[in-house]
Amino acid sequence: MPNFAARSSTERQFYKALETIVDKVEELVDQYYDPSDPSSVTKLAEELDKYADSLDGWAKRVVQTLLSKINAFNISDWATVSERLGSML
Repeated sequence: MPNFAARSSTERQFYKALETIVDKVEELVDQYYDPSDPSSVTKLAEELDKYADSLDGWAKRVVQTLLSKINAFNISDWATVSERLGSML
C-alpha cells in the first residue's frame, strides 16, 4: 500500500537547489562584509537585495518542478490504491 510519504530523491533535489542560494549568499557576505567597517553592511544589503530580486524566476521554476514531481507521485500512489480498492469490490 502506498504511504504517500515525501520522496527522499525529490527532497534531495530541492535541498540541493537551496544550497546553491546559501553558497551565493555566503559568497556575497565574504565579498562585501567587513566586520571592522559598519558601513559595509549597506553595500552588502544592496547586493543581497539585487540577488533576491534575481531569484524570482528561478524560485518559481524550482517550486513548479518540485510540485510537479510530488503530484506525479501522488497520482501514481492513488492509482495503486484505486486498483486495490476496485479489486476488493
